[in-house]
Amino acid sequence: MSDLYQILQIDRHADGAAIKKAYRRLVKQYHPDRHPDGHEPMARINAAYEVLSDPDRRAAYDRRHAPRRVAVVSRPAANPDLTFELWREQVYVPVLSILEQGIAALSQQIDDLAADPFDDVLMAAFMDYVADCRQQCQRARECFRSRPNPPQSARSAEYLFYALNHFGDGLDELEFFTQNFNEASLHAGAELWRIAQEMCDRAAAAFPQWPPY
Repeated sequence: MSDLYQILQIDRHADGAAIKKAYRRLVKQYHPDRHPDGHEPMARINAAYEVLSDPDRRAAYDRRHAPRRVAVVSRPAANPDLTFELWREQVYVPVLSILEQGIAALSQQIDDLAADPFDDVLMAAFMDYVADCRQQCQRARECFRSRPNPPQSARSAEYLFYALNHFGDGLDELEFFTQNFNEASLHAGAELWRIAQEMCDRAAAAFPQWPPY
């Protein structure tokens, strides 16, 4: 696995601002809209940023990758078919399912709430739904981080990453709505989830046939 600091082209002592600046620069450079072959590099860049932008995960990574003397052990090459199948079963399918189930229920939740947004019972039900989505979002993020995607699924993994980000941002807006009853937040959350669903659809469309024929 490549060194995460090398992927982001930063020093191991870089602070949070430097990490974010490097990430934004690389996104502009390798985004698939500008770089036709940018899907695989973007998958590595996103994965590196996910770790290094989180202080706890960065500290754990640094501990695991501290320089040390180890014996060189020859290991058999990983089976690409098995690696791909494990990623599909343990990451792709559950993450996609969590996101799509949460998004699909939003329309009915909004319709129910529209009867009377100031009704305590209806608002409590909506808040329970949002809280459950928050738990599921955290579960999806942990699942996404649990196993690196194989190279042939880089494009699909990239869209899943974007879907997760939009889903989380939409949740922030929906939670804000439950606190201040600002309909603009409700509409913003719904729009972010519409984009998240679009990213899910793209992830499914980009999912590779494996083994290739």
